[in-house]
Amino acid sequence: MKRPLYESKRDIAAEAAVAKKCGEYFVATMVKMPSLCSFDWLAVKGEAKAIIEIKCRTNASGEYPTYLLSKKKFDENLSLADKMKLKFMLVVKFTDRVMWISVSNERGEAQLGVGGREDRNDPADIEDCVYFNMGLFKEVT
Repeated sequence: MKRPLYESKRDIAAEAAVAKKCGEYFVATMVKMPSLCSFDWLAVKGEAKAIIEIKCRTNASGEYPTYLLSKKKFDENLSLADKMKLKFMLVVKFTDRVMWISVSNERGEAQLGVGGREDRNDPADIEDCVYFNMGLFKEVT
C-alpha cells in the first residue's frame, strides 16, 4: 500500500531555507533530490561530500533529550553513504535554532526504540526508530 505524502509547499519552502543556511555554513552547494529519494539534499564541494536529511520541527531544541529518526531512513542512508563514501548528516530546524549531526560519525551512539507521531491517525507513523542524544548535535550558525 502506498503511503500518503504529507509534505506541503510550506514544508518544501522551509526545508529550502534551511538548505540555503547549511550551504553557507558548510561552504557547499546544496542540490535538492527528487521528492521520493531517501535523503533530501546532496552537499557538493567540487564533488559530492554528504547526503543530508533535513527536518523542520515545531518545538524548541531543548524540549526533548533526544531526537528520533526512522530506523528505515537511518539504515538506507547510512548504507548509501557508505557505498558512495560520503557522510550522512541530519539537520534539524527547531523553533529556536538549526542543529546538525553527522550520523556517519555518531551511528554507534544511536539508541534503538519505537516512536513517531500520532496526530495524523496514520498507524505507519509509529515505527522502529533510532534516538540521538541532543548533546551530540552542533548548531548551524
